[in-house]
Amino acid sequence: CYDTSTTTTTTTNKDYAVIREPSQERLRRGLTGSQCELPTEWQTFQTGPLIVQLAGHDPAKVLHAAQAVLEHTPHVTGFDLNCGCPQGIAKKGHYGAFLMESDNGETVCQVLSHLRENLPRHVTVSAKIRLPLNPEELAPRIQALVGNTGIDFLAVHGRNLLENK
Repeated sequence: CYDTSTTTTTTTNKDYAVIREPSQERLRRGLTGSQCELPTEWQTFQTGPLIVQLAGHDPAKVLHAAQAVLEHTPHVTGFDLNCGCPQGIAKKGHYGAFLMESDNGETVCQVLSHLRENLPRHVTVSAKIRLPLNPEELAPRIQALVGNTGIDFLAVHGRNLLENK
């Protein structure tokens, strides 16, 4: 239902979010009509932490996607912004590792800050990033992401954008 990327979709509403689990195609099959309906197995999920991974570059659209997921799946305990995807679709959609490298994380910080400021405190906000192409940028990048956005945690993938295998 909600898209924060420019990825072409067959849905009638172009404002859907890229959610990676269980799969985009499976999620699209579960999200039909004018209302978002999560697959039945998601609706009954009630044990353990459930963190939904989102991808996007527009703070308002990413927040809208997170709020829609929360509305339909109140058991979600957190949202993770994917800033580590090295695939071509992420470059085309301006998200993932390409978003982080495009402006050294400024847009990512805006998205994360917007999520943290507008989601309930009991819902965690996190990000996954890759090592920067320039290793000297890692410490300042972590400081900006953790120190300036209010996120709850950060995961760093041990490879950079060019090491995508």
